[in-house]
Amino acid sequence: MPAEETPSSFRFPIGCLLSVATVVALMVGGCLALIRYVDGVDIIATLDCGRDREIVITADRAWEISQPICYLIRVDGNVVVPPTHFANNDPPNVPGFVLVSANDGDLVGVSYAGDPADYLFIHDFSNRKTYDSGDRPDLQALLDETRTGTSTGG
Repeated sequence: MPAEETPSSFRFPIGCLLSVATVVALMVGGCLALIRYVDGVDIIATLDCGRDREIVITADRAWEISQPICYLIRVDGNVVVPPTHFANNDPPNVPGFVLVSANDGDLVGVSYAGDPADYLFIHDFSNRKTYDSGDRPDLQALLDETRTGTSTGG
């Protein structure tokens, strides 16, 4: 006469199945979290431009040869200039930045703290246009005249 199977005889295989499913879910979740982290950016400087305006400088976490550095510009918490690549960095160095403003803060220029005479980019808040360093030499001259009010971010 064969022994009757009781409900308790299925507890071990079901427990093993649930344990394996839990381990697989934790591994997949960990991999997804790592991928999201690596694909992100680190804020390396926030430059306050006054009147609820700021320039945020970020560096990518994932890089091969040199680390891309981007800026974005916010006005009243809204992004008016999306992340834009402007330089590369060789980690572990974190560059410092200098902000120079003119026209009551409507015109700002950003440069490296170690080389303040060379503007990385210039932004005009009055018309919301951003210029590379060589695009507008007349704006560079205007910023150079007001270089006394500099601030660093980092």
